[in-house]
Amino acid sequence: MSDFDPVLAAELALGYYEALDLAGIAQDLIVEGFDSPSLRLLAGTPREDLRHEGQDLLERSLHELDIELPEHHDAVLTLARDTARRMLEGEVAPYDGALAILGLRDALSEDELRLEFAYQAYALEYDISTRQRRAVEKLILDGARGLLEDES
Repeated sequence: MSDFDPVLAAELALGYYEALDLAGIAQDLIVEGFDSPSLRLLAGTPREDLRHEGQDLLERSLHELDIELPEHHDAVLTLARDTARRMLEGEVAPYDGALAILGLRDALSEDELRLEFAYQAYALEYDISTRQRRAVEKLILDGARGLLEDES
């Protein structure tokens, strides 16, 4: 069994998934080696029953697996840092990553997390030269690096 994915834990804590998604998540967790009676029930719950039973089964599953979801603040930080990491690895364009981080910004006060770099994304919406575009993207990626350095 692998460790529980911190990004998935953060997404669950922030309510990113609808009830109808929970059976598929449970099935994926079983494939990864997680197992509990409630997790098996959740994985096999008919789609029409997920709206009524899905959240309760998820909570019971996590309890049976001794998995605690992060607090709201920590979940937001996890998602912001994951986005920063994916930008630096080239999986996410700086513009898209910065906008995703801006979407998380309202959940934290600015003194808790340096997110001002993400505002640079708005500059990319204008008709700017390739040189200017690269400079702005560099500012965004430098901010992403700083966000990951704050983690340690």
